[in-house]
Amino acid sequence: MAGFWGRRKREEQDAADADLARRAELAIVAADERVRLTSDELDFARAELGDKATEDLAAALESVRTHLAEAFQLHQLNHDEIPDTAEELRTRNARIIQLSKWAEDLLEERTLVLQPKIDAVRRAPEILARVRADRERLAERVPHAREVVERLAQRYNDTALQQIGGNPDEIDQLLDFAVHTAGVSERRREAGQREQASVALEAATEAVRRAESLLDAVDTFEIEALRAESTLAGIIDDSRNDLAEARRGPMTPIVAQAMANLERALAALPPAGSRTDPFSSLSALRQANAELDVARERAARPVPSQEQVEHAIDDADRQ
Repeated sequence: MAGFWGRRKREEQDAADADLARRAELAIVAADERVRLTSDELDFARAELGDKATEDLAAALESVRTHLAEAFQLHQLNHDEIPDTAEELRTRNARIIQLSKWAEDLLEERTLVLQPKIDAVRRAPEILARVRADRERLAERVPHAREVVERLAQRYNDTALQQIGGNPDEIDQLLDFAVHTAGVSERRREAGQREQASVALEAATEAVRRAESLLDAVDTFEIEALRAESTLAGIIDDSRNDLAEARRGPMTPIVAQAMANLERALAALPPAGSRTDPFSSLSALRQANAELDVARERAARPVPSQEQVEHAIDDADRQ
């Protein structure tokens, strides 16, 4: 019976060793193929983007080649004419799998970082066309954005409008810059200066993205300002109610100071019909209101004085 179980255990180990050897063979082949593909990608990227943009991938590829040399040496030892023990083969195959996986993971990581730039280079004509089309599309929105800012300036003061007041002019500049740099990218690519062409293309794309963001900010601001005004009206009512309740509750120096701060915040609100900054007013009123809430809560649960604490301790000791 012992012989049966011993033979079965050996068979299971032999099967596991064979599977390990098979996986090591597949792993080193896959890693070698990944090195070949990455090398091709690097050559293309280096020609298009230059050495600086590709130095991380180049360093990774060099490191992988160095470490895979060890894997190939171990693989060679597994197949030479010198007999090996099962443990030696097992150790080598495990190391081959480890090195191969590390190599593929590293190349995958570095390639993914560079991939967007590589894709942009391959799609440069398409991206240039889109930049120009986006410029025309966004330029049509600028007059409306300018009208919105002018209309909002009649309701809100310069402090409130500083978030978007200069957006229309900045958008015009960004769109002009996008068209200019798109042309630079095209001319540099035709002249064979591909690294410079890629830099200009990235700048044009970013300018268009930034311009659209500023246009959207103008549209969003009006809604956010109206929401702030609506919230402010509710906070004003709550603040006046809180002041009335505070006058009827426990009065301490901290509560009195907090009430004075809230009253000043209410008094500082601009009169009806004037140009306002609802964001600043809302922030100031919320802070003053919160300070009064904290002061009133402390007044409702006062901390005993040192003398009261000592007196309580003395009473407890006498009992």
